Amino acid sequence: MKSELCGADRVPRPALKALVEHAASAVDGLTAQAWCLDLLPYLTANPDDALALEGLLVLGLAHPQVHDRHRISMPQEGRRFAILLERAGDAQRAEDMLRLLLEMFPGNETLMGELEALERRDGSMGRRVERHLRSAEEALRAGRRDEALRWLREVIALEPRRRDVARMIRDLRFEEELSREAWRRRVRLAALACVAVVALAVFLGRERAIEAERAALPPVRPGDLLSTRERLAGLDHLLEGNVFWLGMGGVSRERTLLQLEVERLELREVAEAQRRVEARSRAALLADAERSQAFVAADRMDFDAALVHFRGALEVAPENWEHRNSTQREVALLEEWRTTREGARR
Repeated sequence: MKSELCGADRVPRPALKALVEHAASAVDGLTAQAWCLDLLPYLTANPDDALALEGLLVLGLAHPQVHDRHRISMPQEGRRFAILLERAGDAQRAEDMLRLLLEMFPGNETLMGELEALERRDGSMGRRVERHLRSAEEALRAGRRDEALRWLREVIALEPRRRDVARMIRDLRFEEELSREAWRRRVRLAALACVAVVALAVFLGRERAIEAERAALPPVRPGDLLSTRERLAGLDHLLEGNVFWLGMGGVSRERTLLQLEVERLELREVAEAQRRVEARSRAALLADAERSQAFVAADRMDFDAALVHFRGALEVAPENWEHRNSTQREVALLEEWRTTREGARR
């Protein structure tokens, strides 16, 4: 089984990535699980067998669900594998395994720490820088700017004279600042839009409420002073209770017209009242004149003429004429006299 997975009998041994691809395509999940169950007790008894450990890791990379099911810590086993290979003088294969595991467990501190330590001991600083640059590129493609900046800073820490990397860091910071400023601008615009929508809703609601209040005011009956005054009072209350609204101009114009109409109607009422007073005064004068003529006729003993004048006085006299009652008594006496006289003649 170990020779099939890891190429134990082959020289040179196959690359780890090729072994993982072969295990993924040629070995199904059940077989991988059975092989893992065989390897686990063997490795417990032989923990320094790098070939068996490599087989376990290759199976885990090809079929992750098998190791998840048996709770095998791939990062921990990978670190142990790297130590065994470095002791055996195969640091390059150890680095290859650690990189494959980092593809499955990106950002794992155990694997990253072991790989960095291995590179320091192996003197492969250039590979480490390239790995950091690749990690930065992958983070940028995935949109993880903070992670890319962290990898680029690692490169600067290793090679302070890398001006291209320093320029990339400045560009990323500048883009990040632009992005933050654009985000803040969008937030401000969104906030302003929300405030505007709320303000518009409040404003329109207030407009509808004021218009409804205006529509509820009593209508004006043409030529009627009382209804005109009521409508004008309602408009005054509407203007006093609301500082500004779109229909304010129309209400103000209507109020001005109603004020003019009230003044016109009041002048008309005053004129009509004056005419009524003058008419009553003239009627009283005519009634007094008729009454005087009646007394003159009575003095001449012309009672028929006196009755005519008394009746004429009552016809033209106003309701509140001061001589109405006495004149009515005179008319009654004269009518009784006429009736008695006509009866005597028959």
